[in-house]
Order: sequence, then C-alpha cells, then structure tokens
Amino acid sequence: GAAAQTLYAGHKVMDAREKTFKKNRAIIQEKFGEIHRNEIGDHIKMSASGYPDMGNNIYSMVLPHKAWLMINNAQRCHEQLISRLPILYTACFVSSLCYPKLVLVLLANYITVQSYYILHYNSKGFNRAIGMEETANLIILLLLATSFGSSLKILGVTQKLAKYSPVAWYRRRKLRKMAKTIK
Repeated sequence: GAAAQTLYAGHKVMDAREKTFKKNRAIIQEKFGEIHRNEIGDHIKMSASGYPDMGNNIYSMVLPHKAWLMINNAQRCHEQLISRLPILYTACFVSSLCYPKLVLVLLANYITVQSYYILHYNSKGFNRAIGMEETANLIILLLLATSFGSSLKILGVTQKLAKYSPVAWYRRRKLRKMAKTIK
C-alpha cells in the first residue's frame, strides 16, 4: 500500500514535469539551448522532461510561477513519502510480530491519510495538506511506540515487569488471604 502510494506520487511528479517542461519548452530552449549545444554538444539533446532540474535549478528559474509551483509540489510530496518508507516499514515489521491487528488498522489509516495528502498537496499545495501530514506523523509515532512495546514483549521484559503491577499485587494479596482461610 505505502509503496504503491510512493509510485503513484512519482507518477504525479512525471505528470507535472511533462506538463510544465513541455509547455514551456520554447522558453527553456531559447534561454539555454545555445549554452547546452556549446557546452555539451549536439549529440546530447536537452531533456524534454527538464532533467536534471529537480524544480529549483536553472530551467525552473525561467518557468512561470504557477508551473514552478506545480512541479515543486509534486516533487516535494514524492520526496516526503520516500523519506518515511524506511521508518514505516521497520516499525510495521517489528510491531506486527506481536500486534498484527493493530498494525493493520494503523497502516490502513496511514494509507488513507497519505492518499488524501497526495491529492491535496498536488492540487491545493502544502497549506491544504499539512493537517494530513501531521496525522500521518502521529500514526507513524503510534507505530513506533507499538514497535517499542513489541520489542519489550519479545525480550520478555513485560512479563518480568508484570509481577510489580498493581493488578499482580492485588492478585497475590487475594491468594494469600485464600490460603489463610484454607489452613
């Protein structure tokens, strides 16, 4: 699910690049075509998708503001999704060893929130997507806490600490009283 979202966001980046750089190809060619031919040569053509420009380089400087904003929003949305994947996958794996149903619920919520995040970021910009980004951060934080709890459970720490809990103290006290009444 999360990997598919990252691929989808990458597709949105390519859509934005195609729309932006193809539409403004004449401007870029006029400004940088001769420089490119002189320094690189005619054997390597300028990229129709604007590469190696990632939204903040020399090609983007000549784009209209709206086109520049569209490509940067798509690029940053994709980058944000990719940067979360290692944390998400690690937390999901460790958590699912002890709490698979909880991980399934949290991951389903994460995927839903991220889907809306991609749509809003690419259509309305960061300001409209910040609530969903913070919600996704909260879900990842919950997954990390769950993975910490899962780690403690796997190591047996929770069983060792259980004998010091108020519930365990109450049960021991109750058992002692029952033992006295039996004698």
